Amino acid sequence: MVRALVQEMRLLLDVVTSPREAVRSFAAHAPVGAVLAILGTLQAVVVAIQGWLLQPAVLGDPLLADTAGSEAVLGRYWMARGAAMVLGPAMSVLRGAALATLLQGCAALAGATLRWRALLSLSLHLDVVFWLENLCVTVLLALRRPAALADLEALRLHAGLDLVWHPQSARLAAFLEAANLFTAWWAILVGVALVAWMRDRRRLAATTAGSLWIGLVVLRMVTTVR
Repeated sequence: MVRALVQEMRLLLDVVTSPREAVRSFAAHAPVGAVLAILGTLQAVVVAIQGWLLQPAVLGDPLLADTAGSEAVLGRYWMARGAAMVLGPAMSVLRGAALATLLQGCAALAGATLRWRALLSLSLHLDVVFWLENLCVTVLLALRRPAALADLEALRLHAGLDLVWHPQSARLAAFLEAANLFTAWWAILVGVALVAWMRDRRRLAATTAGSLWIGLVVLRMVTTVR
């Protein structure tokens, strides 16, 4: 068990530093369980730290305190955080299964055959990109700890063109925020895997990865609370 976890940690490191080597491992072994254990634990730690950093802002919100009382607000707040930590791996599996099914379907329409489990393993391992993004958000919260919930509106991670360009249009600003380095990095890794597995259909692989990036950016724009 320990050996499997150590090998999985090395594989996650390969996803970041040597994606082609990681892709070969997905095709050969398609690990699933160990990555859920490791990333689930890492994500739970980040959620807990973010909860601790945001707790003063939640308790200091006058509307919440007047409505339910500080103790009740704190209890419900940590219940929600706990649910996010517990349900995190299950949500990862659902997202990964959906992406694996979508990729397998696209490949099948083009006459290519891709193993669903390898695609699932790829999808789960690529969550390390979003964990790193969430870790950056945690560092930002620690450096600029919000005193009130209203401060969270201005406290956003800028990891793309929004570093240097601050448009007046809310929609354009949301697009720049969603189309950041992390979403682009995720799409590039998807493209690396698909190109390796669909050697005779590289253009289709690149187009699929680009389409997934656009879909992810649009989804983030729609779900971003402003």
